[in-house]
Amino acid sequence: MKNSSATLEPQIATIFGEAIAFDSPAERAAYLDSRCADNAALRAEVEHLLENHRQMGGFMEKPLFRVMLPDTEGGQIERLGAQIGPYKLLQQIGE
Repeated sequence: MKNSSATLEPQIATIFGEAIAFDSPAERAAYLDSRCADNAALRAEVEHLLENHRQMGGFMEKPLFRVMLPDTEGGQIERLGAQIGPYKLLQQIGE
């Protein structure tokens, strides 16, 4: 006898991955209706994942910090006195 939860997990991941592509809540609901038809547990699990995904928002879309790259003249953007976030560069300690 197969473990039904083991076969359910890939199905949840697939449905979730396809559902997040829908921008319209109505389209997403119609998609879930078709994929989760008579399986309330599957639908509930996918909806739970979708809600968590919505709450997370776009936190991965914005970098946590700026990458400092050399400027086009070969100098550095990080110069003495430069402000990087809440920090001010007081001295050079390495290169």
